[in-house]
Amino acid sequence: MRISHTQASRLLDLQRGASLKRSEILKGLCEGLLTRGAIRLQRAGAGYRIVADPAKFSSVLENHYSIRNLEAYVALGDGSDRSRAELTRTTGNSKALPVAPMRGIYLGVLGEAEILIDGKSARPQPGTALFVPAGLLNNLTIHPARILGIENVEAFLKSENLHLPIPSQAVTVLRWNWGEQWKTWVNKENPEVFYAGDYDWAGVSIYEREVIPVSPEAKFLVPDDLKERLKKGNAALFQAQEEKYRNYKPTSTQGAVIYEAVKAARKALEQEALIG
Repeated sequence: MRISHTQASRLLDLQRGASLKRSEILKGLCEGLLTRGAIRLQRAGAGYRIVADPAKFSSVLENHYSIRNLEAYVALGDGSDRSRAELTRTTGNSKALPVAPMRGIYLGVLGEAEILIDGKSARPQPGTALFVPAGLLNNLTIHPARILGIENVEAFLKSENLHLPIPSQAVTVLRWNWGEQWKTWVNKENPEVFYAGDYDWAGVSIYEREVIPVSPEAKFLVPDDLKERLKKGNAALFQAQEEKYRNYKPTSTQGAVIYEAVKAARKALEQEALIG
């Protein structure tokens, strides 16, 4: 049975001596721990609370749930920053919790922009990308300090052919990876940031919820002929998003421009349509 990060946090409270309501532990997990003697019920007023059995709790977690160190298991977090190696050390099972398959970012270049790792050039060839593992982001520098985040793979690999007012020199970033190491790097280096996503209401939401909080001055690049291009856009994609985003209130200038243009056209435009 896989124990989620949330449930593991509850179990850590028990291990540290707290008591919990029975409802705070999922039924199947609670019954398994009771059956194996790892926890017991303690009367509290008219009902019962759960407490850990100090003599059995840790051994039951290790032998039956593959958690060798509960504190370390909880410290792995509930996001994509954990690795298979960390899970293996903590549980002996690299699949004990969901893990992002590759932790890092894909980078490309526009013009004569440079990517340096430990001061050495790592510039990828045109049409290819450089993968930088999260652990090496502290060793990454770019020249100029300018980034173009691109949402979709084909547009990323063909960024120089996008019909957008793209900068002449920039390092391109695929899907604007949201790992904590990437956020830390952006905050430390403070590059000028441009962004290219899909021209639909979901694209506006992604830009305003995920890009702007990390880089408040980031600019969503808008094609000069967006309204004309939207006439040949995708009506079904717009309809699929209409109910969810009907009352969305854009918070940025570019977001508002895109939102209103999509609303008027009642069509959406995927960024691959801008590849020349």
